[in-house]
Amino acid sequence: MDKKKLQHHLNALDKRIAAEEVKSSSKQSAFIILLSCTALFVIFALGTINSHSFIEIQPLTMMQNNLHRGETTETKNNFHVYYQLNNYKLAINVFDELENKTSVDSLYLGISYLLVGENVNAKEVFEQIEFEENDLYFESWYWYKNLALLKAGYTESALKALQFIAASDSDYAKEAADVIDKL
Repeated sequence: MDKKKLQHHLNALDKRIAAEEVKSSSKQSAFIILLSCTALFVIFALGTINSHSFIEIQPLTMMQNNLHRGETTETKNNFHVYYQLNNYKLAINVFDELENKTSVDSLYLGISYLLVGENVNAKEVFEQIEFEENDLYFESWYWYKNLALLKAGYTESALKALQFIAASDSDYAKEAADVIDKL
């Protein structure tokens, strides 16, 4: 075979190899893009599932006279006003300014955290407070505490509590049953 024909065959072979590399590279790129999209979807879906974003949190209405142990309206004003105005971030920011904080104040703080999507902070607040079963705020505390657990990813323990609430004569029984149905 003469040099010219050999060169021609080598050039043709180089072109085929280059074309195969492009195809292979395109397939690899497509695979990488597909893999990346799948990973993003899984991350997004799991984040959505774990946060239980379908659960709509309703704020607890503050009682008209929410003063305890001789407190005045000035000491409660900022936190409670911001909460009542649905400005939960500001309510959270001024919570430390409250004098003589009560469990009820902490309940509203935990609800504020839930309403702004800070579920782990809400869970931590609710775990630090307790109400007796005969306390006026017990049902609300138990309901919101378990919503916080659920939204923070503690589904199993929250589900048990929600089943208990749904089977009870609690004011939150219907909402608990609705949440369970959506899980």
